[in-house]
Amino acid sequence: MRCRSARWRLHSAAISSSSAAGLWSACCNSIPQIQAYIDCRSNLGLQRPCGTVLNRLALKQDLEMTDAHASINPTEIPAEIDRWNWGAFLLNWVWGVGNNTFIALLTLIPGVGVVMIFVLGAKGSRWAWRNGRWDSIAHFKRVQRQWAIWAVVVWLGFITLWVGLLGGIFFFLKHSDAYQLGASRLQASAEAAELLGSPITTGIPVGAINITGATGHAVLSFSATGPKAAGRIFLEALKKDGVWSLKTMTLKVDGRVSVIDLLGDSRVELETSRRRLVAIPCDQVATFYFAFV
Repeated sequence: MRCRSARWRLHSAAISSSSAAGLWSACCNSIPQIQAYIDCRSNLGLQRPCGTVLNRLALKQDLEMTDAHASINPTEIPAEIDRWNWGAFLLNWVWGVGNNTFIALLTLIPGVGVVMIFVLGAKGSRWAWRNGRWDSIAHFKRVQRQWAIWAVVVWLGFITLWVGLLGGIFFFLKHSDAYQLGASRLQASAEAAELLGSPITTGIPVGAINITGATGHAVLSFSATGPKAAGRIFLEALKKDGVWSLKTMTLKVDGRVSVIDLLGDSRVELETSRRRLVAIPCDQVATFYFAFV
């Protein structure tokens, strides 16, 4: 009975409105009755109401959203959104394309781009508000907050990737045979011990190592610190037939102009694969001395 009463009130309100404006006004005023009618039939386990009733309810909601959007003036910048935009600052041109702010593409121009990044951070919210279609201020703030969150995620991932890459490079250089050979020669050098003191500690090497099969070439430098002084080692090493040898190795002590040659006439080798038996000819007679190197 209550369902019939609610339905009759809806029907009467719709018929009594002859004009389109009157029909809409009646529909708007009848929203509580529409909802009550839907809830009544659902509670009684009856079939859902006809499409006309549901369409009126949907039409009411759509027009409310349209009116809310129409009430927003994009030329007026609300004070609560006129603030620094982290999404625009960190993602610059990507953020610009996503927010119809194509002036952000200026960040791709060398020189201008550095300045434009800070301009986007300061004025990005203004431009995004004017160039986009926003349902409300809350909608705008929610979207810009998501841009800022994704910007932080992207930059953290980028930094983590680079830190891992650099850490892997330094680990490889630190454990390379060329570096180990130079560090061993430094520890065995009496001249280095006299200048720097003992014990001598070495730092992380920097440089380049190229290896192709049994051959290779390395140019490295690393710090050397002792109780008396500190300096820097510069070395060049070659790999031939699987054996690394030092071509040059010098020590530059801090505060001194001169550079000390730590090799002189000596030749230091490090065999990376295995120890080999080498035959060394002694003279013109077919006699050989054998030695392990």
